[in-house]
Amino acid sequence: MRKLIIPIVLVLSVLCIFSVSATTILVSPLASSTLCLNAPINISTDAHGGADFNCTLYAKSVSTANSSWVIVQYQIVNTSSGNATLPAVNFSVLEDSNDYVLNATCQNITGILETGDTNIGITIDCTSPTAPTLSPTTNTLVTSSGSQTFTGTVTDSETTSCSYVIGRGGLSTTSADTTTGTGTYSGSSCTFTKTFTDQNDNGQWYWQITASDGTNSSSTTALLQVQIAPSGGYDESEDITQTTIIEKLAENKELWIVLGIVVGIVVLYLIFRK
Repeated sequence: MRKLIIPIVLVLSVLCIFSVSATTILVSPLASSTLCLNAPINISTDAHGGADFNCTLYAKSVSTANSSWVIVQYQIVNTSSGNATLPAVNFSVLEDSNDYVLNATCQNITGILETGDTNIGITIDCTSPTAPTLSPTTNTLVTSSGSQTFTGTVTDSETTSCSYVIGRGGLSTTSADTTTGTGTYSGSSCTFTKTFTDQNDNGQWYWQITASDGTNSSSTTALLQVQIAPSGGYDESEDITQTTIIEKLAENKELWIVLGIVVGIVVLYLIFRK
């Protein structure tokens, strides 16, 4: 029995070494890093018993269409040291955003899961958002008062937020008629509304919606024509001031016929008089 005590103690000691609670440290990338293709990852782990272990790298962003944890890479590390280097991790499988959290979790050969480590504020920047498709289409005419909804259709997997600007005569932010703001973003749609009350709002209104992934952005501009009639109707005298006399004459065919006959008579009189 005494002969068995020493081997048993040795075996238990080895098992204790492998089952010691360990901690994973995500050495790099650091918080606030920007990643895409071939990004090197360095993970430090201790008390893994000097044997092989495996590490899983997770990523999550609350701003993207998929806000759940995603496994970016799983790798068995064949090393007796405490560092695991993943030299070329591809982050293009993730949607672009600037608020990712990365988590590295490792476990040793006995399957004991180590405490994971996270770095925050990671930016994934592999693409730019596709420019929005706008509705109503450019040069749409509005002739009655009311609230107008402006919509930009965006690619949800490329967009985390959107903004808008609308202005009469142009998009200058210094104009009193220009309004900017954050659009209502849901799924693949970005919207905002504006109320046109009466003829005082008449004119050419330029509007723009911008899709953003937190780093890059793309925008599209359209034109809305607003022509609301006064509450009492149009004054005919106003029409005369807006129309040239020649245009009025062109509209009166009978006057042109009479004028032609008079000219013809005058010409014939002059010919026969000679």
